[in-house]
Amino acid sequence: MTEQDDFQKSAELRRRIIVRAQMYTYGFLAAALAIAFGGSAMVAWILSRTGLPFVKTWIAILIIVLLPSLVTVVWRAVRERSQP
Repeated sequence: MTEQDDFQKSAELRRRIIVRAQMYTYGFLAAALAIAFGGSAMVAWILSRTGLPFVKTWIAILIIVLLPSLVTVVWRAVRERSQP
């Protein structure tokens, strides 16, 4: 076994690890979005019993839940790109 073979095997292993990490990341993102949508729908449903419109309340709560995270992600991305 040569050094080139070792390098190719380790590169393939790194690629598989990166792909698996990306799958976990996307899975966690999907789960977080499902929880945000479901939780905000549940809160909107509870508040709709008091007379508030369900859809408008759901959208408002969803924006309140997701907007801070979205702003943080965009802000970090902009900061990373602006740094040398």
